[in-house]
Amino acid sequence: MHVDFLAKGPQNFFNQFNFFDQADPTQGVQEYVSFPTASETYLIGHMGAAHSAFSNAKSVYLGLASNGTHMTAPRISSKAAFSPGMLLLADIGHMPAGCGTWPAMWMLGSGTWPLHGEIDIIENVNSVGYNQMTLHTGPGCDIKSDSASAFTGKVLTSDCDTNAPGQDKNAGCGIQAPPNPTAASFGPEYNKQGGGLWAMEWTTSSISIWYMPPSTGKIPSVLSNQAPNPEALFGKPLARFAGAGCDYGKSFQEMNLIFNTALCGDWAGDAWTTAGTCAASTGKSSCAASVASAGAGLNDAFWIINALRIYT
Repeated sequence: MHVDFLAKGPQNFFNQFNFFDQADPTQGVQEYVSFPTASETYLIGHMGAAHSAFSNAKSVYLGLASNGTHMTAPRISSKAAFSPGMLLLADIGHMPAGCGTWPAMWMLGSGTWPLHGEIDIIENVNSVGYNQMTLHTGPGCDIKSDSASAFTGKVLTSDCDTNAPGQDKNAGCGIQAPPNPTAASFGPEYNKQGGGLWAMEWTTSSISIWYMPPSTGKIPSVLSNQAPNPEALFGKPLARFAGAGCDYGKSFQEMNLIFNTALCGDWAGDAWTTAGTCAASTGKSSCAASVASAGAGLNDAFWIINALRIYT
């Protein structure tokens, strides 16, 4: 079985998501808005797909706008929740990029965070050119016993507990994708190369994430209704969270898929002088000051989703 979020066209895409319109828990300077507001102010929409992995698909757009005093943005969460034994495929033609941005495609478990886990599939900040994949959980989940030879990324932190000793608070267990200017997994260079195809597989024994740029020439023009073998399609993953240190069926439960774009906040704001070159390139001492005066500098801060399927 599978859920094809674009099966009935992009007009129906947003009917399958809830819009979060409360204060940003990560302290971003943007305001998240409701579906009617997002629609009326052209924060969401659809267009023809330029690089879709699915024939005859149309693309979904999620952007930013100014309401005169600050920036507004959609944050959408799937109405359907998912369990272990799932494979996500996402053709992301464009992701938000630029100084002050903090985009993410991620999954969030039910209940009080991080009781049933968080899986960050696409995430990083500012002008960084590589993806960072992270799990956030309560106590009792780590990847210390996993084999680094099973994936191409670099382990940054190994304890997924958001309160793990010896790690920054809320750091979780993170794996950084290899920096690759010819096959960038994040940021402006990712968009210049035409995006790419992503996969995330969640089982009771592991969570794995893959990425394939268009330059490989291997992105299929049509995908079957049957779940593909991600190892055969992509090869070695960017990240694989596995090993005896975590029960992936217990630490992660009833996960909803989320897309959002935050501005500044707990990561992009706090890392203003360390993640990327934004402090130097903008001449601004803080992320908030840069966003407030950015204007056209945020023109690249939008998602284009060409295709999105979850196989169960």
